[in-house]
Amino acid sequence: MSLPHKSRFQGLDHCSAKADEILAGPLSDGSQWPDDRRWWLQLGFNLGRFSELSGEGRSVWDNWKEAIETKDFNRLEQLVKQMKDLAVEENLRESD
Repeated sequence: MSLPHKSRFQGLDHCSAKADEILAGPLSDGSQWPDDRRWWLQLGFNLGRFSELSGEGRSVWDNWKEAIETKDFNRLEQLVKQMKDLAVEENLRESD
């Protein structure tokens, strides 16, 4: 069952905002990443939902995995920006 564009945009927007919130908050200090795995589960859930809604699939996971393993904050910020840009593109498509 396919979601209407508005619902897809809202989902993409929510997932990108949540990923940004997590990276700016509890995961902002790469030298002290929290042991509390709830943050990682929350991030993983939102990445999974984003990959599903966007149709990007496995590539979302692969990009994030590498950036997290290497604690590449510049790359993580780029990935969040890509998520936000894709949500905006979806919103523009919906308004056409």
